[in-house]
Amino acid sequence: MICTVKSERIVKASQYIIRLYPSSVYHLVAVIPRMKSRYLLTSLYHDVMQKIMEDAIHDVELALLEKGVISTRKVIMKGNPVKKLVEYATKNPIDLIVISTSRNEMIPIGVIGSTARRIIERTTIPVFVYTALTPGDRFDVKKILVLPIEVMEERMQLLKEVIKDLVKRLNANLTIHTSFSPEISKHLIEEIDKEGISYSIDDRRIEKPQELVELLEEHDLIIMPRCRKGVTQKARPSMLKVGDTIECIDLAVTGLSPRPVILV
Repeated sequence: MICTVKSERIVKASQYIIRLYPSSVYHLVAVIPRMKSRYLLTSLYHDVMQKIMEDAIHDVELALLEKGVISTRKVIMKGNPVKKLVEYATKNPIDLIVISTSRNEMIPIGVIGSTARRIIERTTIPVFVYTALTPGDRFDVKKILVLPIEVMEERMQLLKEVIKDLVKRLNANLTIHTSFSPEISKHLIEEIDKEGISYSIDDRRIEKPQELVELLEEHDLIIMPRCRKGVTQKARPSMLKVGDTIECIDLAVTGLSPRPVILV
């Protein structure tokens, strides 16, 4: 499911995700937010927003068609964007939600837009995040980096399946970074060994944001679990502090990442 807005970034996200999952059925879903005031302008507002959302879906559909994708479903809804998008993903056969960190090109580096953040936090479906720093002309996926963090046991199997599927289909090189959570990394490595997948280990200690960015830049795609309520792992203050807030490590990494991230 591609969360569709009028943004060049979401078009680029669509072009990228086609490389990962070319045979999928894509749901292009846009939401018109309801107005809370100015009752007399509601009709005009709806007509304008309807046209904007139709144009946004057309842009993404065109990007898909150019790559040979013809299996799409187009939906425009009204209401709270986060609530409607999460409900749609839950009630339909959606395996992956595609979003960008923000449609606002001026959003500060390291910050995730509020809509993207809430979608990540409110769904258990894997989320593909096309980040603000992702180069617009890079679509090949030859190097995949996995960042294991604290993850609920029932999510470990899904994490392994996502990794196995992409590494094998894309014939990509897999690297597992172990410094964030050695115990979880050990568990994941045991599972990957069972699948007979080749990988390399990166155990360098990351202390500063620039060190993290340099690590991520060496790869084409990042895969990591999401922090969930009750299972959160705060980033070290010296490493991933955004303003006065210490992010959960999944959001902090995603905000700083110069490559797309799949949060499982």
